[in-house]
Amino acid sequence: MAQLIKLKRTSVEGKAPSTSNLQLGELAINTYDGRIFFEKNDGSSTIQQIVTTDSITTGSFTLTATGSFGRVIGSIGSTNGVVSGSSQITDLTTHKETVTGASSYTVDHNLGEQYPIVQAWNTATSKQELPNSITTNSSNRVTVDFSTTFAGIIIVKK
Repeated sequence: MAQLIKLKRTSVEGKAPSTSNLQLGELAINTYDGRIFFEKNDGSSTIQQIVTTDSITTGSFTLTATGSFGRVIGSIGSTNGVVSGSSQITDLTTHKETVTGASSYTVDHNLGEQYPIVQAWNTATSKQELPNSITTNSSNRVTVDFSTTFAGIIIVKK
């Protein structure tokens, strides 16, 4: 026989449980806001929220990621200064170009980014080199100038 599991729940906008409402290991859901809660106890009991799509999460969190995000579109904001601004990550986030034997390179990256991150790697020494200057010509083109002849890889990122 199938079992039906029902969580503690409310459909009242903005309502969240307190530590007196939940036992350790118990979940609660706000069906109006699409938020899921649980009690955390690392020496003191607190109510934590599981981050879900299309919901508002308050408080602070650390996001550590490796690998590829694929296609993510959204905004990131904070009132405590930890994270601010907005972000749009699309399938095309990095442009890599191999260059040889000049002190100035114009890179057409087609990332649509007015202020890209630019790195230069010397492939002979496997060390990063700092350009003399980086000029944004447009949201799809940068010019990278070196004090000497450079050979290696220039990476432009959103």
